[in-house]
Amino acid sequence: MHRSSSFALVLLLACSGSDAPAASPPSAPPIPTVPTLPSATPTTPTAPTPTPPATPTPSATSAWLERPNLASFAQGAVLMRSDPEGAWNALDEFAGTSWERSDAPPNPTATAVIELAARARVEGVRLTLDDYWTARMPNEIAIELGDAASGPFREIAKHTLPAELPETGDAPFVVDVPVSGAEGRYVQVLLVGRRGGAEEALGPFLSDVAVHGTFAAPVAPETRAVGSWNGGWLLGTFEIVEENGRLRACFSRDGANAGVVVDGRSIQLRWKAEDGGDVMALLVRGPDGHLHGTAQMWSADGQGGEPAAIDVDPLERAEPICTRTPEPSAIERELQSARRARVYGILFDFAQHVPRAESNAVLDELAQVLGRHADWSIAIEGHTDAIGDDASNLALSERRAAAVREALASRGVATERTTSVGHGEAQPVAPNETAVGRARNRRVEIVLR
Repeated sequence: MHRSSSFALVLLLACSGSDAPAASPPSAPPIPTVPTLPSATPTTPTAPTPTPPATPTPSATSAWLERPNLASFAQGAVLMRSDPEGAWNALDEFAGTSWERSDAPPNPTATAVIELAARARVEGVRLTLDDYWTARMPNEIAIELGDAASGPFREIAKHTLPAELPETGDAPFVVDVPVSGAEGRYVQVLLVGRRGGAEEALGPFLSDVAVHGTFAAPVAPETRAVGSWNGGWLLGTFEIVEENGRLRACFSRDGANAGVVVDGRSIQLRWKAEDGGDVMALLVRGPDGHLHGTAQMWSADGQGGEPAAIDVDPLERAEPICTRTPEPSAIERELQSARRARVYGILFDFAQHVPRAESNAVLDELAQVLGRHADWSIAIEGHTDAIGDDASNLALSERRAAAVREALASRGVATERTTSVGHGEAQPVAPNETAVGRARNRRVEIVLR
């Protein structure tokens, strides 16, 4: 993070590399299989080889892995049903939580149905199985795709685990399965059998399922976030209200206010903890009316704890919590007190640099603040997460920072008062291993010069 006097404008959408070209799907795509799980990189005999090109072409697998995980809370995926329950743990992009079955019958099949935020073109599937007990791994994993939650489903990928599993140390087992351009909105995951056999009491488990590709239809935004909610031990009771076209959340536990961003179907909350640190949550509304998702806390010194799974249920009749009148501009207040402010809600489509229409309210507020302080000049700095290659992320961050500058100019902020620069993924403020951490890294910091 930049250490000079500044304030940070945080963007809460993927800032990843450029899209890979997609092949046209055949009329009847074959079902891909992977014979073995990845193991340690084999030793290649030394032999004279031609000089490699200056910019190597990424493999097909690496190209589709550079896309966001469509089957995640961050991208608005919803768990429709699962047997056993708890498969929403496989949507939080955190290998430390798992979907698993206890006291399972012999040779069980665990099933989960995931609704993507919109119809999508699937290019590949990544499956993560934590290795703390290999006897609990399934014998086979199948991925199916359909156009309705009730089916019918068609199989698009299958993986049979090998008899001998490779040693991965403390790392989880990861299986990458390419898919030949299948389209649908509902993903069914089946874990078939278990390696421990009938004598093993505990059933199969899956830490994470990632579906990579692109949305083939627009994502309709979540419109039901306003209301009162019971966030359990982590969030407590909170309320989301709409004021002047902006959402605000209030928490009964410590009186904190939170910034709320509805990014497609993903509801993002971020607020200050009592110790001065940050808390962030990514939530989606399921068919049961609950908000499911993940949250993570960072202390005032920047140390982050492990993400926690969240199940938030609505409160039908609750006392209002947002009774205080919000300050005219949190941006202005924080600039005046700490010369740093974090602004939420400027959003971009994947690998694009033009701010979406939902960003207008935040851009308007920022322009108004700068209009009240004609002596302020700012430098706009773009930052991304680590999805994608370094060069693409650097270029994307530069374009996005420049787009914010142009948006401010169109609102009357003289270009002589602003500059823009991109830093790509080089200055993370959180680890990129979790969805919440990547959301913190996707940002633009505006430095008060």
